Amino acid sequence: MVNYEGCDAYFIDKLANGVWRLEVFPDTVLVQDPFAQLMNYQTVSSRLVSREWPMTVKLPDLGGSFTVTALNQGNDFSTVARDGNFEIKPGVYLLSTKCQMDLRKLPNRIGEIGLTEFVCPPPPDLPVQLTPVW
Repeated sequence: MVNYEGCDAYFIDKLANGVWRLEVFPDTVLVQDPFAQLMNYQTVSSRLVSREWPMTVKLPDLGGSFTVTALNQGNDFSTVARDGNFEIKPGVYLLSTKCQMDLRKLPNRIGEIGLTEFVCPPPPDLPVQLTPVW
């Protein structure tokens, strides 16, 4: 149903036929052993990395061509899927077979989460770090 090349979480919720809510989180990259003996609360063991990744969504009610429109504040990313394929970056999106969707016709909440809600800590202001790959 979903193929995502990023290395962190995504969630997809059906709102109506041909309308889905997609939430994508940044990649979490380990930069050192989080269980090392010298760790303390100020030690950085992982970093959030926000970048675009390919995603494929194959859901019968969406078909191969659908719009991907950002919902969360400060996110203006949008695209059109071709054969279910598109690029995506962290945020909350509406996947829809309709070009323009009236958000007032959608639920304000999905369970305990607001339709446009996206809670993710901003990346800290840290120096560039290179980590060798073995």
